[in-house]
Amino acid sequence: MTTSFQGPVGDARLRQSEQSARDARASLASIQGLVLTVAGATEVEEILSALAVTVQSLLPGSVIITSRVTGDGTRLQPVGLAADEEVLSGLHDRLGFSLLDTSFPLEEPPPAERGVVREGRLYRQGHGLFAVTRGALPRESCRVIESAFGVAEVWSTRLALDDRELGAMSLLLPPAHGLPRMREAIEILVDVSRIAIQRTLYVADLRERGKELACLHSVSELDD
Repeated sequence: MTTSFQGPVGDARLRQSEQSARDARASLASIQGLVLTVAGATEVEEILSALAVTVQSLLPGSVIITSRVTGDGTRLQPVGLAADEEVLSGLHDRLGFSLLDTSFPLEEPPPAERGVVREGRLYRQGHGLFAVTRGALPRESCRVIESAFGVAEVWSTRLALDDRELGAMSLLLPPAHGLPRMREAIEILVDVSRIAIQRTLYVADLRERGKELACLHSVSELDD
């Protein structure tokens, strides 16, 4: 059976089909690329930075911020910042400092969003960039930045293992963004990153335990 695309409706379906095929190829390439990148990563920052760059490549015109949880577990420290070069330059000029030099309070998600967050799914921030920074930046400053860079929507997610927070990601999106088409792929990328961070922390813990055992063995030999 041959499918015929004729007239305006047929042309629209053909364009939609072609767009879907392009999206599928881009999604697969991004997932494969991130898996290869994080497979050799030894630092959490390296994984989160790669996640930011990969997601931004799927959403042109966006600003992607990835953060890790600080050692005391109370704050989020931005470690990945991906955007078009001119946007990054303008963002720094507007703020007068780099977002990578700041940190935001780590707060429990609202009850209605906890299940979504624990699953690593994206949810829309009703208060935009102000919600992302947890009030670390004044509300008016956040509005100025959003207006200057045409931010229409802000979406976020957390990277968590059971009840342990590992990091977070925020997406500052322009009006004509492609999130609906790329959302599933991005959530897979988040899951890949979460697993990679889990592995990295596990390996680091094993190394630390190995050092402790080596020290205990040395002390034991001295006592003998």
